[in-house]
Amino acid sequence: MHDIQSLLETPEPEEKAVSAANRPDVSIEHLIDRIEIMIKTRAMRAAHLQHVEFGEAPWDMLLDLTVARYRSRRTSVSSLCIAAGVPTTTALRCLKSLIDGGIVERVPDPGDRRRSFVSIGDEAYADMIALARAVIQHEQRRKGDNRR
Repeated sequence: MHDIQSLLETPEPEEKAVSAANRPDVSIEHLIDRIEIMIKTRAMRAAHLQHVEFGEAPWDMLLDLTVARYRSRRTSVSSLCIAAGVPTTTALRCLKSLIDGGIVERVPDPGDRRRSFVSIGDEAYADMIALARAVIQHEQRRKGDNRR
């Protein structure tokens, strides 16, 4: 979790977690839209640069789980592995690392014991929203700088 937090400029994690989704400067819907654009951009990047191995499966998983949580969608392990865009064994290793780090949670499907669902934890979700907000604010500052 500390890797995501180190990217953020907000000094107090408690304040960030509480206020990340509540600040009026950028709506949560706009933040989620931005994360969905990140997902689409990464897919386009992979399509146009097929010979390049990017290897960012945990990041792809976090993007997907952030959007899924906001949209109240359950994400199965198999669906998350597909979203990661890497071989299943690689995706499962990445997922295990995220679970072991307390970033995501895995819950068995009570209706089908063969399947499990994955969700992003509260702190990681707040970090992802805060990161999206920081990206948007950075883009807005750069646009303002270019108008001079």
